Amino acid sequence: MPTDTLVDRQRAFTLIEVLVAVVVVSMGTLAIAGQIGQSARNARLIQAKTLGTWIAMNKITELRLVEGVPDAGRDDGEIEFAGRDWVWESEIKSPSGDVENFMRIEVNVALANEPDEIIADAIGFIGRGGNAATARPFDTRAPVNGGTPGPDGPGDDGIDPADPGLTPRSRN
Repeated sequence: MPTDTLVDRQRAFTLIEVLVAVVVVSMGTLAIAGQIGQSARNARLIQAKTLGTWIAMNKITELRLVEGVPDAGRDDGEIEFAGRDWVWESEIKSPSGDVENFMRIEVNVALANEPDEIIADAIGFIGRGGNAATARPFDTRAPVNGGTPGPDGPGDDGIDPADPGLTPRSRN
């Protein structure tokens, strides 16, 4: 009979072995859960930075579309974008050298519930001699600085202006 008990002990796990296995599995599970949580936080941060950058770039674009060069100074505001509330602050200043009709724009964006923690920022420049809304865009069809026109005369550079992708049209 003593030999049967010895054989049973060798086949079964002891309580200590089971507890050690549970601790090891628990530690692995906690490490995986921590990594999943960190990934979710990173995804939210990347999303917030992307949306904040869009807001900053939109604000710079709005300022570029204003007639004339905007005055130097600070401005701020709130906006609801992508289902979240944001705050922005812009500063328009003349770059060093006081170049006429040329201004530097800095825009900082933060979530409204954490206005001191800047999520995104952008810097742009405005420089023009007239209204950006009515300024004539660069015309690729005309010769520039003594350049030569396209093979079929002025304005024929192989680009179809009606094509939104501006792909070269065939010469058939």
